[in-house]
Amino acid sequence: MKKLFLLTFFFAIALSACGGIEATVPDNTYAKETQQIVEKWIAANQNRDAEALMSLYSTDLSFVECNGATCDVSTYAELDYGVPLDLSRPEYKVEVHSYFVTDVGVYVSIQVTFQDPEYISRNSTPATIILEIHNGLITKETWYYIKI
Repeated sequence: MKKLFLLTFFFAIALSACGGIEATVPDNTYAKETQQIVEKWIAANQNRDAEALMSLYSTDLSFVECNGATCDVSTYAELDYGVPLDLSRPEYKVEVHSYFVTDVGVYVSIQVTFQDPEYISRNSTPATIILEIHNGLITKETWYYIKI
């Protein structure tokens, strides 16, 4: 019983150190390199660091936002303008719950809830984000959510 308690305690501490984000990452070089990019993406969002976030994107980025009815596509230049504005608004929040990196490290699926009262919803909205990564940069980011 004491061993089970210690194991549970250690696991709880480890999860709290990671912010409670569950990550599934294959044990290979490509996936681990991608994990580093995802961790930087998460940190940039949590720290509201627009410059750090933009540094993760390729300049030929395609940003796609699908709200259940339509999909809108934005470019790097549009994000370079919009991301600093979004991250500067205290009511804009992205909370990452889990993510999965594919074996070859090209695709990542991230489960989040976000709030964007100015444009989408005052409620926490669940979303799935798919990142596509090539040569160490995010080349495509697609958000899937249902606008409430």
